Amino acid sequence: VQNRLAVGLHASGDREAAFERLQRASKLDPSAPAPHRNLAVIHRQRGEKEEAAREEALAAAAGAPH
Repeated sequence: VQNRLAVGLHASGDREAAFERLQRASKLDPSAPAPHRNLAVIHRQRGEKEEAAREEALAAAAGAPH
């Protein structure tokens, strides 16, 4: 739910609120790849390359079969 809300907030232009929701979503369910992928998008938009790479790695690990 937090991830979906974040996507809507991001689409409406409220990137900071979207970022906060995505952080919450990634903490509530660390094994869900979508919040990490979406956090990576925002980090890239902010020019935060290292943070984006970290979130992409977390998304890849979360999406891997267990």
